[in-house]
Amino acid sequence: MLRNLQPASGNDIAGWSGRCWGTYQADKEIISIDQIVAAGGPREPQAALSRKDFIVAFVYLLELGQMPDPDLLRLHREYRDKVIEYWFHIAGGRSRITTNVGPRISEGDLGPTGWQGSALH
Repeated sequence: MLRNLQPASGNDIAGWSGRCWGTYQADKEIISIDQIVAAGGPREPQAALSRKDFIVAFVYLLELGQMPDPDLLRLHREYRDKVIEYWFHIAGGRSRITTNVGPRISEGDLGPTGWQGSALH
């Protein structure tokens, strides 16, 4: 954990406003797993019983009548794929995320107040 985080000497911090660039100095404190458990209690649920698979959505919004930009769609897909890959990596292969949410919603499924079908699964 870093405590007392301050811009290092020589940084131009006029109008800093909480922006996070430049060089900083801080007091480093090592925190052990035992300290975390002592502060927050044991993990609940236990790792063996916890959920491992998650569904997430990456939404690309457009103004009504606007066409999607192919380059931004490609960038959106690349970002999505990298997030999925990174999640698997940081979870040590023990957890996955997917963007497969089920059937696509078509205009026919939308009524005056929005989605008229059952929840996506």
